[in-house]
Amino acid sequence: MEESGSTVYEEMVKIKEVVRLIRKESQKGNLVEKESLKDVMGIGADEVGPLLARLPNYPEFTDLKSVTDGNGVEYLYSVSEMTDRYMEILLGLKNKNLLELIAETVRYESQKYPRPTRVDIFTKKPYSIGYDELKELLDCLGSKSEYNDLKFTEASNSTRFMYSERHMTRFYATKLAEWHEVLQHETP
Repeated sequence: MEESGSTVYEEMVKIKEVVRLIRKESQKGNLVEKESLKDVMGIGADEVGPLLARLPNYPEFTDLKSVTDGNGVEYLYSVSEMTDRYMEILLGLKNKNLLELIAETVRYESQKYPRPTRVDIFTKKPYSIGYDELKELLDCLGSKSEYNDLKFTEASNSTRFMYSERHMTRFYATKLAEWHEVLQHETP
């Protein structure tokens, strides 16, 4: 019986370490690859799956979620430390389909908020797309029919924005871009 109690205690220690690591990485804006847990936590590859399968048994760990990228690689993150939308962006970056990620982001922001998306946001974290690569990607948008709802507009200070015609008109997107870039700074 003592051996069983010791095993339960050791398992709980491992689970808490795994959870702590996932939450910490989520706070930093990172997904944790499931397979990396065996190396990081010093557990056998055959222990990872069963250990994670027991997490739902503990109410204090229900914030952990699992997602799989386009290559079948499984990642973990904490919903209390990272939004699902941010996770989707990170997963899109891992899938390396940047054109689709840009389109999804613009459509999401056009529908959810609604607002146009500053083009230069894709050069910042978490996207971190280089200017030259971004220019190429944006040039490709116009040549693919699945992205024909995505349009560009500019504020009077020449800051470029994108929006989706599915969710807003050019007039509205342009007015919002102007407000965001110029007018809100001029209004006392």
